[in-house]
Amino acid sequence: MQIAIFIAIPILFVVALAVRFAGAAKILNVVEYSKVKDPVALHTWAGNRLLVLSLIVLLLGTASLQYPTYGALFVIAFIFAVLVTVFWLMIGSGKFQ
Repeated sequence: MQIAIFIAIPILFVVALAVRFAGAAKILNVVEYSKVKDPVALHTWAGNRLLVLSLIVLLLGTASLQYPTYGALFVIAFIFAVLVTVFWLMIGSGKFQ
């Protein structure tokens, strides 16, 4: 189970950097860009939140190696962290409209 978390870490990190440095491109599918006033600021904000997510997943992966008995709980925590981040992005993107 830990391998799934460690596979996700570099993928999340690359996605976070892609969003962070996307500029004015329409890269996020949860955002209605026709209402966004400053897409560069939005991408910087969202990319920073995704970088936090990749750090959390790194911590969960490290903890899952130290405590392999709780591997399933760490995978559930990983899924929960992703869902919370997606909702955070959806709700927080409204301040850029």
